[in-house]
Amino acid sequence: MRATDVNKLQEAKKTGKPLLGMSLNTCNPDLSELLGYSGVEFLFVDNEHTYYTWETLANVMRGCELSGIFPMLRIDKQYPGYPSNIRKAFEIGAGMVLLPQINTKEEAIAAVRAAKFGPEYESGKYPADQNRGAHGDTRAGKFWTIDPPESPTGEFYRLENQKRMVAIQLETKQAFENAEDIMSVKGIDDVHLGLYDLSFSLGYPGLGAKTPGVPELLEKYNSSRKKFPGKFVESKSIDWKEVLKNPESAKSKIKQGIKEGAYLFNIGSERAILREVVRQCKKIMDDAYNEVKNENSCSVD
Repeated sequence: MRATDVNKLQEAKKTGKPLLGMSLNTCNPDLSELLGYSGVEFLFVDNEHTYYTWETLANVMRGCELSGIFPMLRIDKQYPGYPSNIRKAFEIGAGMVLLPQINTKEEAIAAVRAAKFGPEYESGKYPADQNRGAHGDTRAGKFWTIDPPESPTGEFYRLENQKRMVAIQLETKQAFENAEDIMSVKGIDDVHLGLYDLSFSLGYPGLGAKTPGVPELLEKYNSSRKKFPGKFVESKSIDWKEVLKNPESAKSKIKQGIKEGAYLFNIGSERAILREVVRQCKKIMDDAYNEVKNENSCSVD
């Protein structure tokens, strides 16, 4: 999403008209384009647990722009005082950047300072990046065609501050204990939870929400969240298998989600969908083969 484009997520938040989205783990540019033409309106691109280059990610962003998708990009966390990956993510065209493993208010401030311009984002114990925020001579600024260097208007920087969104992820006990302070940081637009990683930090790998102590942390988190109602992106999941098998039931659940204030609905990841479809096709094919084999055996007898 470039600075001159409409931020679909912000518009959905204002109007309540929901957006359909999914996750993209393979970072294939053609797939990001195809999904947009098929009706996907936002895409969560994960490059924390994948291994793609900035060039590949830039082409994924191009695919999103061509087909009308709002792209969200999760990136690796670097040393908190110098989160230059955030700046790069916006420069290649991300509309929202999600930064995992944010544990303190100072780290949240550092994340915002890497993304935003202006004195209101200056405070914090960590120094800002040498070139804070996206540079105008990049894809984000259409290579200085939005606001060329000789222009005194600062239009590019104003638009970037307005359109760019910063999301963070709480994934440790320390992060949950500091949740209210983290949420208070100006410039944080959304907070995600990483309960799977939280279970690791508590010494119960893989238990997620069932981990001892997590219900109490979630209660504290929800209490803090109520103090910052405008800071969160309200989303729900869609069970794509239910959509295929029982569309009326799926529609009823989506309607309930809309009534509860959700404006993003996520189908899931392309890997999970493809994996399930292939498994089901393989099972049906094997069942068909065994039935034919048994029929042939019976006819011989």
